[in-house]
Amino acid sequence: MSNKPYHRTSSGWTDERRARHSAAIRAWSPWQNSTGPRTAEGKSISRCNALKHGATSRPAKDFMRHFQAYRQFLRTCWQHRAALAEKLVNQQNELLNMKNYSPLKSSSSPLPAGEGCEGLGQKPLAGAG
Repeated sequence: MSNKPYHRTSSGWTDERRARHSAAIRAWSPWQNSTGPRTAEGKSISRCNALKHGATSRPAKDFMRHFQAYRQFLRTCWQHRAALAEKLVNQQNELLNMKNYSPLKSSSSPLPAGEGCEGLGQKPLAGAG
């Protein structure tokens, strides 16, 4: 036994067999008869011969680009949700405070003439005041 690792040096064909096969292929010359698809249907089918998965196609890349951007947008929204919620609560409180605020509550005197809804050119609501 030799100390070399096993390495197959031939495919099992003898030189004579390889020469006969080569001569037969040259005599047959199949490349001269290969014309490819001739009909529109055959051409449309052969157009997809190299298509394997489409994961690197332009539409797939565009989809992934948009998906990644949307995912980043959602992450940003999620990270800032507490600050946004606090801001919304503060705005809501300010609006509620302005709605509850009335100059009549802080002063016992009535409004001067020309102020209030009459001063704005509007009539007071029926049943009010």
